[in-house]
Amino acid sequence: MKDLFISILNMSLTASYVAGLVFIARWGLKRLKLPTIFAYMLWAVVFIRLVLPISFESPLSLVPVKVNMIPGQITSELTPKIDSGINAADDSVNNAIAALPAPNPANSVNPMGIIMEALAAVWIVGMLAIVSYAIISYVRLQRKLSIATRVRDYIYESDQIKAPFVMGMLRPRIFLPLGLANEDFNYIVKHEQTHIRRYDYLIKPAAFLVLAVHWFNPIIWLSYYLMIKDMEMSCDESVMKRSEGDTRAAYSYTLLSLASKQGGFLGPLSFGESNVKERVRNIMNYKKPVFWIGCVMVAIVIIFSVGLLSNPLKALEPEGQYEQLWKYRTEYVGNSGKVSSISGHLDYPAPFKYDHIELQTKNKPYGLTVYIAMEEAVTEHQLPTAEQLAAAKPYFHKNALLLYGLIGNVDEIVFQLKGESEENSLFYTREWAQARVEKPVFSLTEKKEGFLAFLKTVDELALKDQVIQTVEGFGQNLKHVRIVTVPEEKTKELIDQYYTPYVAKELITAWKEHIESTPGRELSSPWPERIEVQSVIFTNDAVSEVQGHIIGMAGGEIVGKDAVSIHLKLEDGKWKIDHIEEK
Repeated sequence: MKDLFISILNMSLTASYVAGLVFIARWGLKRLKLPTIFAYMLWAVVFIRLVLPISFESPLSLVPVKVNMIPGQITSELTPKIDSGINAADDSVNNAIAALPAPNPANSVNPMGIIMEALAAVWIVGMLAIVSYAIISYVRLQRKLSIATRVRDYIYESDQIKAPFVMGMLRPRIFLPLGLANEDFNYIVKHEQTHIRRYDYLIKPAAFLVLAVHWFNPIIWLSYYLMIKDMEMSCDESVMKRSEGDTRAAYSYTLLSLASKQGGFLGPLSFGESNVKERVRNIMNYKKPVFWIGCVMVAIVIIFSVGLLSNPLKALEPEGQYEQLWKYRTEYVGNSGKVSSISGHLDYPAPFKYDHIELQTKNKPYGLTVYIAMEEAVTEHQLPTAEQLAAAKPYFHKNALLLYGLIGNVDEIVFQLKGESEENSLFYTREWAQARVEKPVFSLTEKKEGFLAFLKTVDELALKDQVIQTVEGFGQNLKHVRIVTVPEEKTKELIDQYYTPYVAKELITAWKEHIESTPGRELSSPWPERIEVQSVIFTNDAVSEVQGHIIGMAGGEIVGKDAVSIHLKLEDGKWKIDHIEEK
């Protein structure tokens, strides 16, 4: 439940920013004395932001904040924080969070998790209370209207009501107070018929349900209130526009004579009149809009809506270097000049660097060998350490994908790492590349736009590879850290030696302070052999979650699989584990 609540919070916060811009736009439209229908249209954007957790990216986006301000893993982080992109707001909230009791890794429950669970429960109770009140109010009103008299078609009169409204979702009907004068009757029926024609009788209850979901947000309450005002005033203007002659005074008199004491919130499915003073002022100032002004305003509203609905574009990789790569794109691996340029412009992880290439073009399979040297080699043939080679693999995976995307007929690619007594190599095939992107690789880069999209896909795969590399490297070292069978000081040394490359500094410190909470080898048999990764989910560009199993071994055989959830974050440019939860 807390995950759903966090998602609702993020949507509500983003929608609040959008609503603020609509407030400003609404004020500007009012100052220019433009028809209220344009302000009413803009509320659809706020509604969509409150309902849909996803959106599209656009360079026209007017939303500078991050749409996931509250990370999904905030309930399990050792140092929970929000990131809205607004430094002042982030600092204020994060300082308040920092004042909470610090989580103890030895405990199974995080204080932030308890808080979010409690808030989620309050949210559910509040939502149910509001919806229940609305249903009860609707049923009571329906009972009152059960003896209403039908005037004609779908128009009814009743002595149980003081204000006219539309009621019913499948078959909307107009209910009027008893004893209206003929002129008042005609104006009111036109007004309510406009509501029906525009489907306001569906829009208002839908908006009320969304309000019930986001009841904790005062900005959404204000938005609902202003939307109802704009709904009524734009409906008034529509009646004025379709009327012959100047009917402003007569229409205003009708409105004043039927002013209701009831506010717009009390009946979510009815249309009791409200804000009479402002509506009368709006009616008296109304002028039929010029056609061309209406066309221009529709275009402006559409563009403004796109800006509010869309998220800002995510930054792509630096284009300078990769534009050079795309310029060297070639169908033939035998084009040594272009292939050499592509290979030389790739990024190679420290301590590796590009040395030279060798082509195999005499017969199929056509091959490319990229020779790699060490940046800080003491001798020409210095071997990389096992840790360096393991950490570099995700980057070589990425480079192999880029080479397949830019060289049309290369079948096999080898990254050859020079060694003193042996050679380490990483071997790839085109089938491997196409399986990773699930499409013919070379065809994806035919146009520059496609190449940039391909870069984004490759980068996402590289991030996933880096996360998996961290988790699997950590898993392979679990058996080396003995928890029970050695003194605590020895265990601390083992934690530093085997876990530091894979685990965040804060968690390393916490484990050394609470040895009993540290994962590792507790008994001589069985022991944790490795971690099998089942899935990788990225909450954002700097946080990920891995689901998998710790494989237990004894006598050379698998004797157990324990489910585990592992959270990782970027620390000093590397993926590090910052929370582990065994299930």
